[in-house]
Amino acid sequence: MFEISKGQLSPSLYDTITVGGVAFDLTDAAVTFSMRLPWTSTLTVDHADSTVVTANAGKVRYDWDTGQTAVAGLYNYWWTVTPTGGNAQDTPEGTLRVVDHAPNSDLITVNDVLTTSQVPAALQPDPTPLIQAYISLASERIQSEFGHFRPYEVAATKRLLDRKNRVRFFPYFLESATSVVLSPESFVRTLDPTVPDYFLEPQVTLEGCYTSLRVSPWVPQVSPTSMRFGYPYVDITGNWGYQEVPAAVQLGALIAVRSWMLRDATTYGEVIQYSDPGVLPRPNGTYALPHAAREHLSLFVPLIGVA
Repeated sequence: MFEISKGQLSPSLYDTITVGGVAFDLTDAAVTFSMRLPWTSTLTVDHADSTVVTANAGKVRYDWDTGQTAVAGLYNYWWTVTPTGGNAQDTPEGTLRVVDHAPNSDLITVNDVLTTSQVPAALQPDPTPLIQAYISLASERIQSEFGHFRPYEVAATKRLLDRKNRVRFFPYFLESATSVVLSPESFVRTLDPTVPDYFLEPQVTLEGCYTSLRVSPWVPQVSPTSMRFGYPYVDITGNWGYQEVPAAVQLGALIAVRSWMLRDATTYGEVIQYSDPGVLPRPNGTYALPHAAREHLSLFVPLIGVA
C-alpha cells in the first residue's frame, strides 16, 4: 500500500492502469486523479491532472499539491482515463494511507502476532492489514477500559480533580512526578513531597507506575473552583504511561487479536449457558474482549469509587 507522511508532498504516487490484468495503452489519453475518505463523497482531490510516464505500459504519476495530505487517514483513490475522442472511464478504487507522526498507541505489533499465532488460510496471502486493524481495535478497547498504557509522555502536565484529598489518575498511569500544584488556576500552591504535602499510591507501584495521589488534609484547599464546585484542581507534571507495555497487557492484547483471527470462541470467548429461553445467547462473531484476555488484564482494573 502506498503511504505518504501527513503534510508532505513527496513521494509522488506511481501506478499502472490495467484492463483485464493487461496494461492499458494511454497514448493520446488524458488521465486525472481523484481521492476521498471512505465515509464521504466529498473529494479531497477532484480530478486533478496527472502525468503519463510510459504511455504504452499504462504507467502514470500523480504529484501532490499543497493541502492534499493535510489530514491523516486511509483514503480511496482512482484514475479517470479519457482517450482522445472517447468517453471518460474510472478505474476501480485503490487505497492509500496518509500517515501521521503522532505517538503510537498500539500495545503489540503485527510481528508479535505472526510469531506467536497460527494465521488462518482465510487471511492469506497477506494477513497484515487485517491483523493491524485487530491490533488497533484491541489496543483502543483495552486502554479505554483499563487505562492508557500508551503513549509514554515525558514532562507532560495533566489537570485533574482533588476529590476529598484523593486524586485518581485514571485513565492515566504516572511513572514519576516532578511537580504537583494545587489550585493552579487561582491560588497557586506547589506541594512539597518531603513534608509531606502528598504521597503517590500505591506504595508498591503497579508494574512500575502509580494510579493515584493522596493530598494531606492539612493543606488548605481554598480556590474559586473548590468554592463553586466542591473540588480543587491539581496540576501534575511528570512522566505518564509506560516506557514498555507490561507483559500481562501485551498478552491480553495478543489473546484478543488471536481470538478474533481464529474465531475460536470455545477456547477464548465467554461461553455462557442460558436456562431462560427468552434470553438470546451472545454471538461468537463480536469484537468484545474475550474472558481469557481479561484474566491477564485484571490487575489493572480501575478501582473507581474506592476511598
